[in-house]
Amino acid sequence: MPSYTFTPSILRGAGTRAVPEIPAGSSYSNTYSMAFDAVDDLITVPDNPSLRVASGNHSLTFWMKNSVGNVRVVMEKGANDELTALIINNKIYWGGQNGYYGGSVSVVDGNWLHMAFVANGSTSEIFINGSSVATGGNKIVASANTDDFVMGGRGGSSYFYGGLLDEVAIFNYALNSSNITSIYNSGVPNDISSLNPVAWYRFEEGSGTTATDSAGSNNGTISGATYSTDVPS
Repeated sequence: MPSYTFTPSILRGAGTRAVPEIPAGSSYSNTYSMAFDAVDDLITVPDNPSLRVASGNHSLTFWMKNSVGNVRVVMEKGANDELTALIINNKIYWGGQNGYYGGSVSVVDGNWLHMAFVANGSTSEIFINGSSVATGGNKIVASANTDDFVMGGRGGSSYFYGGLLDEVAIFNYALNSSNITSIYNSGVPNDISSLNPVAWYRFEEGSGTTATDSAGSNNGTISGATYSTDVPS
């Protein structure tokens, strides 16, 4: 794979909470994740006001298992880089209008890792496997753009992600450390519906081209990405 020199500019692009769809009394299980090939696989979620996280208070959590590092965009929402997670030289970064930060921990190690990105209006923080690994000041001050939320690449055109994703969740408030510990759950995904995510992609469909939002109606369209039975456990 060709090498890249990273500068933030290369990654710049040219609701109401609903009742979770998990039935009351159902047993929680995690059977599938989503695999991306680092070539052209994507999941695209159309813009919705609930996903715009226009305030500085929001959170993004997900599980990842990477096969390709260097410069790869795991997910993002639009030209101003809202909800942007990216890998640069095998390290994880989080970005927004005010810049990018991170880079302290390798995430291309063949293991399932839990990521939590939290912005509280004055500081921004990255947690890996329940532990804080980086803070970035007031980096993540998102604007209310109307771009799609894309998993697997930069705006659907480049820097495609290679690896697995599972349990992607967006929150319109800043998670606290207890919330993150609960979501990480000692390395085993669990039911997070009580934390009221505005979107939650579990990838439990197992087939088809729709990534169902288990927290609301922000369903995504799967293009090329495939279901895998390799899940965090």
